[in-house]
Amino acid sequence: MLRFYPIFFALNIIPVFFLSQQNPDIARFFGIPYAYLSSMCFGVLTFLYVIFSGRRITVNKRELNIIILLALLIFYMALQYYIIDSSASAIVNILSIVFFILLFVSISSQFKYESYSNISKMVERCNVFFIIGMIAGCLKYLVGFSSDANFLMFFNRNATALIVLLFFSLYSFVNTTRKKYMLFSLIYFSFFVLLDSRAGIIGFFMVLSVMFFKFHLKNIILGIFVFFAIVITLSSGFGEHITKRLDRATESLHVLVSDDTISSGENDFRRVTLLYSGVDIIKNNYLIGTGLGTENYLKYFNTAKFQTVPGQPHNFYLSYSAQLGALGFLLFSMLIYSCFSIVFKYGNRAGKAFVLSLLFYLTFNEYILLPEVWIFSGLFVFLIYKRGSIERL
Repeated sequence: MLRFYPIFFALNIIPVFFLSQQNPDIARFFGIPYAYLSSMCFGVLTFLYVIFSGRRITVNKRELNIIILLALLIFYMALQYYIIDSSASAIVNILSIVFFILLFVSISSQFKYESYSNISKMVERCNVFFIIGMIAGCLKYLVGFSSDANFLMFFNRNATALIVLLFFSLYSFVNTTRKKYMLFSLIYFSFFVLLDSRAGIIGFFMVLSVMFFKFHLKNIILGIFVFFAIVITLSSGFGEHITKRLDRATESLHVLVSDDTISSGENDFRRVTLLYSGVDIIKNNYLIGTGLGTENYLKYFNTAKFQTVPGQPHNFYLSYSAQLGALGFLLFSMLIYSCFSIVFKYGNRAGKAFVLSLLFYLTFNEYILLPEVWIFSGLFVFLIYKRGSIERL
């Protein structure tokens, strides 16, 4: 079943490629974003395949730890729902967390039944769709058909950037051809140059740094070449909008760490205000939280104090701390650590790039429930099991 994932991913590219950018908050099917439907169908079919094929989910100490933490988190979230009388959006979020954690375990635990070569070839095939999509997205932007190079029309550009970052790290783990890898890396770099996402371009540089930073002569020469390529790009017309976005990011960061203020007419006013409001909500609800879901979170948004359009803070750590409370966020953090620690520890440089880029990206968004986060991480753990010593892990 895992081998068919590229087909499901392609459904987010080919049928909708010529559409304009869609709003994921509006483009929904019974509350589920259209962008998530193909991946969730893949997840459901994976569950059914595991059940009806007679394959047992092999549970070792790590998976058992994940299941126990998930059970504790479910108990806490159910108790929280009862105590604070949350709205139905909390139930949707609880079910989403359970679904994606179980999908992660289902994928990673299939290592006894699938070969490394089959799954690594699947990742290579998936990379072909990514390359085609990124090239086509860049062409759409260059001919004026699109505002940037986003090729996943039902995902916003920041979600697309995270998906591409995580997949690039996963692909780096299975790649064996250096020349081909360097060519594909150039295509990924070009895509991020033309994608209107500050976090995306910074995250990609972070991934490249983790992947290539070694004090060897070849890598130093390569680093110098990449440095000058970046300088030339940023000095060109293509780089102008990147430098503007990075300047805005620097200004916003300065406001957050200093006593300066930001007015409503300045860039990122709403984003910075939402961050401050997130801290305020945590202070007032640090024990039990607001309850999961945007609707529950916004009940505690102080519109008199923070005069902007109410919303979540675009920061996973603030958002889920406020929603879950101290104990709930601690349990959720432990669960995430149990899932991703093996990728960081045994996934070589690609695994470290995968985890670090995700942790970095979550400071700018709340995409922990993005389906690809759990599908790609499950595949990563699967590949680590097949490549390394199963007994040691």
